[in-house]
Amino acid sequence: LELAATRVPALGVAELAARLRVPHDRFGLLGSGPRDAPARQRTLAAVIDWSWRLLGEQERVVLRRLAVHSGGCTLAAAQAVGGSEAVVLDLVDRSLVVRTDGPRFRLLESVSAYCLDRLREAGEEQEARLRHAEYYLELAERAESQLRGPGQREWLRVLDAESANLRAALDTLRRTGSDGAGLRLVEALVWYWILRGRLTEARRALAATGGGSGRAAAWEAGLAMRQGLAGPERIEQVLRGHDDPRARWFLANASIDFGDVAATGALLESALEEFRATGDRWGEAAALSTRAMLAHMRDDPDALEHDARRSAELFGELGDEWGVLQATDWLIGHADMIGDHASAMRLSRDGLRIAEELGLWSDVAGRLGWLAWISVQIADYAAALDHAQRAKRLAAEQGVRAVEVFATIGLAFAARRDGRRDLAEEHLRWLLSTARAQTGGEGHPPYLPMVLTELGLLAAQRGDSAGALDLHREAFEVNRDQASPRGMAWALACLGDALTLGGRGSVAAQLLGAADAAWRKSGLSLSTSDSTELARITAAVEAAEPAFADHFARGAQLTPDEAYALL
Repeated sequence: LELAATRVPALGVAELAARLRVPHDRFGLLGSGPRDAPARQRTLAAVIDWSWRLLGEQERVVLRRLAVHSGGCTLAAAQAVGGSEAVVLDLVDRSLVVRTDGPRFRLLESVSAYCLDRLREAGEEQEARLRHAEYYLELAERAESQLRGPGQREWLRVLDAESANLRAALDTLRRTGSDGAGLRLVEALVWYWILRGRLTEARRALAATGGGSGRAAAWEAGLAMRQGLAGPERIEQVLRGHDDPRARWFLANASIDFGDVAATGALLESALEEFRATGDRWGEAAALSTRAMLAHMRDDPDALEHDARRSAELFGELGDEWGVLQATDWLIGHADMIGDHASAMRLSRDGLRIAEELGLWSDVAGRLGWLAWISVQIADYAAALDHAQRAKRLAAEQGVRAVEVFATIGLAFAARRDGRRDLAEEHLRWLLSTARAQTGGEGHPPYLPMVLTELGLLAAQRGDSAGALDLHREAFEVNRDQASPRGMAWALACLGDALTLGGRGSVAAQLLGAADAAWRKSGLSLSTSDSTELARITAAVEAAEPAFADHFARGAQLTPDEAYALL
């Protein structure tokens, strides 16, 4: 501090601080001090050098080898790289090593820079860095299996603390040409990165070390799909190189939002069958959770509840808290589907608390997205907007496109129902362009018909009956392709809204009758928000069509496809 203070008049505090952040620059910057001070206090290098000369040879060896660690280390790590527990503790007493909680031990930046120079002079740097890399490779491989069981929370904290060391180890293995070891480290860390929402880091590391085939290629392709950077055409290519059930599950889970339910289901079922045959209970739980998602897409509440509950039970027995969160996602979806919004809200809040405790930020965003969506269903639009904006921002930061889409749906739906039409249209148009780009015109993401219907309702509110009709027709056809009876019924009701605006009240009444019959047959109830919307549409059709009751009754005898044919 005394040395730095002499530079303040010339540089100012901000410039001085910036230059001191560069470890080796600080030695030149603080290369002279007060002339009346002892020689050992006139420069930063002299200050550290004086302490260095007071050390014995063994202490110097341990201190310079500690410099290869990034962000500190444990005593075990220090010993693995060539340290001694007793010497490390002695160096703490001499104030050359700092002890922090954990306990962990680190060098001050200036001391670290000085010791790295001494390490190079001794010709020990490469050996020390390889020992460092080998230690953290072994640590990562030991942690990998623990991240799917009761040790998950503890090992997440361990890997969080060692993130800088793990990156340094990977750099060493790449630089020294140890491709096999580098790939082993990446594969050991990829699940940790996914849990922590660091998808881009995982994908880039896999791409850099994995080559074009094998397990790494399957992980990399799945991550690219989850981030909207690749399509399901990658699946067949990577499975030729590494076709194991966990790769199939991960790829199926990543491709589900591209809309090819049949292909995703077939890939998932083959993985599930093998998981059961080999007794892989974690794999079975993961596959059931993804299969629950497919049941949600096709409006099958019984299958949805069965798979989600069984998945949650298996993950709970294994002690995998992340897995329980994934399965509970679809228990929330089931509660929403059957109209039990109080349970959906409770499950979402409980999951949000657990995700925050674990630091699983992608799941935090997902739970905020559910809170937004359920708030829309119960017509609490202010809360929905707040939750959705937080979820969207966090999902974008994490690079999780599916969660960002879900949050934006909640945001757009809440905005339209709250009368904020411009805000709603802005986000609905983003969703529509995202859906079109996601599949490249081939297939339909599951959320597309919802977006089309909402845009159609918005167009009708603005008096554009032709535009609304086109949007609702496309929504019906996509829902039919996706085998969603609930979606088809809702599209028919919204078509009635557009037809009434265009002066075709009799047909509109028949579509409402067919929609009502489809809802009754499915046993699914409407949310508060949708019920309010339907009441508005029904009142408008009744006002426009004197024979509403007769036409409604006639429509109730039609299937959704027969009613749609009336157009």
